[in-house]
Amino acid sequence: ACDSSSSESEDGSSEEEEDAAPVLTQDDAIAYNDMLVALDNAAWEAFTDYESAIYDGEVEGLAELKDELEAAVAAGYAYADADEDFDGEFEASFIGMFDAYTAAIDNYLPIMVEYWTTPYEETTEEMEISEEQAYNEMYEIIEAASDDFIETQEEFAAEWDFILE
Repeated sequence: ACDSSSSESEDGSSEEEEDAAPVLTQDDAIAYNDMLVALDNAAWEAFTDYESAIYDGEVEGLAELKDELEAAVAAGYAYADADEDFDGEFEASFIGMFDAYTAAIDNYLPIMVEYWTTPYEETTEEMEISEEQAYNEMYEIIEAASDDFIETQEEFAAEWDFILE
């Protein structure tokens, strides 16, 4: 009687070997870390470019900068969704960072755009208070997400025995 559960393929390897997860190396972990950092840096740069334009009251170009920010955030989510090798706290904190950017785009930056693109003489005290609250809340969530990302990055580096630069 033959056991078909571990049949060999044409190259001599068993189906079980072909279905086995790839062996991850320290170099893989470093490359993964570097990619997450690069994606976060790209999103942060797009975020600060958009925010700076808001403060400058640059109505023209805001839509393009917002599109760039949204594209950078989408790229981060797409990479996290596509990765199948490194699930865990580091990836979760990376997604948390991008959730913070998304919250900024959806909830806080529109308030700031309205305030800073309105001619000064047309602004109200309520608009000013609302903008200040939006700014403070936005940075509170971004800083918390960033702190978590850095903490889990340090743990990931320790787990995979590499030094962060």
